[in-house]
Amino acid sequence: MFELWYEQALFTAELAFAFARYSDTASTFDSQIYSLSGTNFPIRRNEAVLEATYLAQIAPWRQGAAIGAIYPHPPGKQLGDAGVLILRTNITF
Repeated sequence: MFELWYEQALFTAELAFAFARYSDTASTFDSQIYSLSGTNFPIRRNEAVLEATYLAQIAPWRQGAAIGAIYPHPPGKQLGDAGVLILRTNITF
């Protein structure tokens, strides 16, 4: 995380990455259900997310934030990549 002061305004930017792996038991179960039912669905193996956050002090009473996240999937899989963008403002009275 880094912070930059400019004309009495505080800007903060953060970058995060998370990775989780499903157990072999869960992946085997999905493979068996897929082969028995013939239903087309993804087999769980792992999941990752890349998130970026930006926070700016716009005025003494107002903050603005932007949060973006990308959920990448390996090439050749049935699911495509997913993205989320959140815009938020905080107002203090």
